[in-house]
Amino acid sequence: MKKIYIFLVVVGFGLLLSHGCNNSSNKPSNGKIKIKVGAILPLTGKYADLGNWAKVGLLFAAEDLGKLNSNYEYSVLIEDAKSEPKEAIAAYNKLRSIDKVNIVITTSSALSLAIKPIAIKDSILFFSIASHPEITANNNGRIFRPCNTSVEEGEEISTFVINNFDTTMDNSFILYHNSEFGLSFNSQISKNLGNNVIGSVPYDDNPESLKTIALKAINKKPKVIIAIGFTPNLGILIKTLREANYEGSIVCNIGFSTPSVLEASGNAAKGVHYVDYKLPNNSDHFIQIDSLSQQSYNTNFASISFLSYFTLKLLNYSVTKTNSTDVGNIADFLVAPQMLELDGMKMTTHSNGDILPILFVNQFK
Repeated sequence: MKKIYIFLVVVGFGLLLSHGCNNSSNKPSNGKIKIKVGAILPLTGKYADLGNWAKVGLLFAAEDLGKLNSNYEYSVLIEDAKSEPKEAIAAYNKLRSIDKVNIVITTSSALSLAIKPIAIKDSILFFSIASHPEITANNNGRIFRPCNTSVEEGEEISTFVINNFDTTMDNSFILYHNSEFGLSFNSQISKNLGNNVIGSVPYDDNPESLKTIALKAINKKPKVIIAIGFTPNLGILIKTLREANYEGSIVCNIGFSTPSVLEASGNAAKGVHYVDYKLPNNSDHFIQIDSLSQQSYNTNFASISFLSYFTLKLLNYSVTKTNSTDVGNIADFLVAPQMLELDGMKMTTHSNGDILPILFVNQFK
């Protein structure tokens, strides 16, 4: 596991990064109260794009917090889960036993579901930026998901199909990523659309198999193909569908808007309908962040970057509002239903731990 330490003092100074060395003291520095946050991200492996976009969001949120006057000092410790649940558990155990972390942020449904049982056992504060509905089910009041679930996103896709096509005649076909993430979407959309769905096929991260999968869908002559994923292969799949002369509509989940998917789609991305967040990405602040992200990390500030950015800012907001670093007090604040707006992004908190953004269906121009 590769560990990256981010030390930031929320007093208006910049961000100091230290790689590969441990924090020598747990005592507050400069009279500030220190809050340790562990971030378990898939920085390498098949979900590396997802993890690195989340990392970028955390870095920029930390930098913004560093410009504030506050009584708190944050130490964000980033671990590479290598896109493997067992590595995520190892990273968690290290953060808990060595670094004494009581707050953890992660992404990816598979990693989140692996960590969830031990997070509940340890009664830590756990933030999962992942869409599987089981992440917040039956939790102990300290598990939070600051993003949509496959349920809300599946409903958004289903409603769009129902409102824009004749579902008695215009059939749909689902192509979904073969993962916990994709399976939950397939289940939700199939349930919502019922007999309108004439077939569904999973796809793996193997570009060579995508043409066969695309032809299976096209041969059913669907009016709409619903393509679910978040890796570059979603983009390759969309491109393959168009190259195979599919002229119907393509509707995707929010994973379509990630930079690597758009790049892999090429010109085939034009006209695709996709779920999107109502983000403040046209504000001067985030236009500047997107530019800096491209310069420093060679990537746009993706949707997952916004969510991880918001998560760290939400933690600081909760600490400030409760005037407490106790994870129980922070959790009690977050389970109270309310509308939150931080840096122009609106989300609603729910008693089950879901913290939901506003969704809509966009069309790529």
